[in-house]
Amino acid sequence: MIDLQAHTMTIQLTGIARSFGPVKALRGVDLAVPRGQVIGLVGHNGAGKSTLMNVISGVLSFDTGRYRIGGVEQGHRAHQRPVNSELGSCRRNCCSPPISPSPKMPGSCTAA
Repeated sequence: MIDLQAHTMTIQLTGIARSFGPVKALRGVDLAVPRGQVIGLVGHNGAGKSTLMNVISGVLSFDTGRYRIGGVEQGHRAHQRPVNSELGSCRRNCCSPPISPSPKMPGSCTAA
C-alpha cells in the first residue's frame, strides 16, 4: 500500500500521452494534485477527461510520460497501480440535487 500521507503531492503526472491508433487523446499532460485536494476536470467532448481519469485510475495504460502516486513511480501498464481504494471519481450528474458554482446562474440550485 502506498503511504499517501508521507508526500506533499499525492498524484504527479508529467508529459503523459495516450493514443488510440492515429488519435492522440492525451498529449503532454502535466498534473499535480496535493494531498487532501479535490479537483474537477472540465472540458468539451473529446478533450480527454475520461481518458485522463482512466489512466490515473489504472484502467488504461499511457504511452509516454511519468506518473507518481505518493512519490512512487508507476509503470505504463494498466492495472499495475493499486489506486482504486485510494482515489474516487464522480462523473456526470452525480450530485443530487444538481449544484452550480453560482446561485445566480439560470436554472441552477445549490446544495443545502
